[in-house]
Amino acid sequence: MATTNELKKNLTQTASRRFIDGFANNMVALRYCDRQILEGVFNKKSGDTVTLKVPTQYKGVDLTARTNGEMTSADIEDIETGTISAKVNHFDGLALELNKIEEALETDQLDELLAPASRKLVTRLEDKIFAEAVLGAAGMTGDPTKALASWLDMREVKAYFTKIGAPDMRPNAFLDPDVFTSISSDVKTSFNPDIVGEAIREYYGGRLAGVDTYETMSAFRFDSTAIPVAGALSAETTFAFKELDDAHKCTITLKTAKTVKKGMKFTIAGVFAINQENKQIIEEGGANKLQVFTAVSDSTGAAVTCSPALIGASTEAQQNVSNAGAVDAVVTFIDLKGKKPSVIWTPDAVAVAFIPLQPVSTAEGYTSRQDNVALRVQKQGSVMGNTDTMRFDVMAAIKVIDPLKVVLGFGK
Repeated sequence: MATTNELKKNLTQTASRRFIDGFANNMVALRYCDRQILEGVFNKKSGDTVTLKVPTQYKGVDLTARTNGEMTSADIEDIETGTISAKVNHFDGLALELNKIEEALETDQLDELLAPASRKLVTRLEDKIFAEAVLGAAGMTGDPTKALASWLDMREVKAYFTKIGAPDMRPNAFLDPDVFTSISSDVKTSFNPDIVGEAIREYYGGRLAGVDTYETMSAFRFDSTAIPVAGALSAETTFAFKELDDAHKCTITLKTAKTVKKGMKFTIAGVFAINQENKQIIEEGGANKLQVFTAVSDSTGAAVTCSPALIGASTEAQQNVSNAGAVDAVVTFIDLKGKKPSVIWTPDAVAVAFIPLQPVSTAEGYTSRQDNVALRVQKQGSVMGNTDTMRFDVMAAIKVIDPLKVVLGFGK
């Protein structure tokens, strides 16, 4: 067993291992994302574009190609792989006084010192994941005008994922506390009252109707930005499918300019959601279900970039909506001002790509990689020269890879 002196000689690496262990133990949402490390990506900063690997998955195929849930075709084209671009949209770090770390090591209390710090870092990262997931979601279940606490049926969530053609992926639901408590009460199942993290508590035995269910204290709330009045398409959307990223977004043109904010949701008259395998229109409550679209950036003109793309029947295998929208089709924005939805996704829908930060040349540092998480730890002197610190930094690109597999849950 290593002695304290031996540990002190490698203090940076020792602290790094202990810190990232605590980071991994506190992951909740991150456990259900596609995690990857972007090797060979140097000196990136927030806003830079990077390339992510798309989680390997089956393409949309006719349901007759499946036998007992397995693919019968040996054609490699049935497997979808590739890359997709993303923005570096998360950088976070914190510092601890070096002398406190050394004292904690001496008294065998290093884990107790590092635990709150690692919990804080992972919580802030997961807050960002929730925000990106909610703003990127192109699925919706329930009624945004109804109280969220009344949304209780996990079977409805599971049915949604079956309808869109993702029956084999277990959804993970992150619920508003009121909804979570109501579910717990209704099924007469207690949940673990111990706080796992500062902002997240994990549901004990929380698999309901095939959905893994968690409570989050970090539920994203839509801001109070005014919702645009209904508009109309100026022309049918044309689309040329070239690469995987095309399925994530496209640009529609409205007849009149609108002020649209990132994350706003809207529907287009006559454009319906389809099952991604058999390409049949989804019905809900006896009527065809309109596809929900999400604005992926702010805009003030007639052009609105949205997700998912309007890929109509002419592109066959890549089709993800019933049609590309007719001229004069009414575009209706959904009023979500102040709403705090639950959010549900499948593990291949959201990717978190960590960028291994290089230590500053003037500081003693170490880049740790574990569980597809990259973390930089480095010792550095204070700007004022009176206190040395140890910094822990993380940088990542968070991307909704398949917006159709991210769903907002509301009342019903």
